[in-house]
Amino acid sequence: MIDQLRGVMVEAREGGVVIDVGGVGYWVSCPNGSIQPADGEDVIRVFTHLHVREDAMELFGFGTPQERELFRVLTSVSGVGPKVGLAILSELQPEQLQSAVFSNDVAALRRVKGIGQKVAERLVLELKGKLDHLDLAPTEAGISIGASQQSAYLALTQTLGFGAHEARRALEQVREDGDSAEALIKKALVWLSTKN
Repeated sequence: MIDQLRGVMVEAREGGVVIDVGGVGYWVSCPNGSIQPADGEDVIRVFTHLHVREDAMELFGFGTPQERELFRVLTSVSGVGPKVGLAILSELQPEQLQSAVFSNDVAALRRVKGIGQKVAERLVLELKGKLDHLDLAPTEAGISIGASQQSAYLALTQTLGFGAHEARRALEQVREDGDSAEALIKKALVWLSTKN
């Protein structure tokens, strides 16, 4: 099984990228915009999932092992194939998906192309127990943040309308061990108000 690829991204199109690994170009389907080389870098690393069907083998790629695991969990739900799994990850950030599932937000899932009412309800029902073990908390500089920080992040981005980068930066600046989500939100709002 192909677990990951490391090579040069030679082409990016809707739905995927071509990665040159030692002179062989691999087409990798991936969530829109999730695979990008770092600034000043040519070489990228993609965590892959090989999907084998009777008539084809398809390679799916992700920026992190957690995103790949989330894709595998999504496609374990009845009625959710690889294309729908990619559509979900293209539309929703992992933490947004987790929030939609835990809050029974079927409407958020229905905004994804290819998902109707029944599949959205099934996703909410079946994913509740399966997302608990995944580390879907947003990160800053590779450092995972805890549950209260994640709640604060979701409140800042989904309820209050701040951008992901702004919210992460604010939380990184103000967080202290032991702070509740409410305390973090207040501190982050104060910090953000000084930056505008």
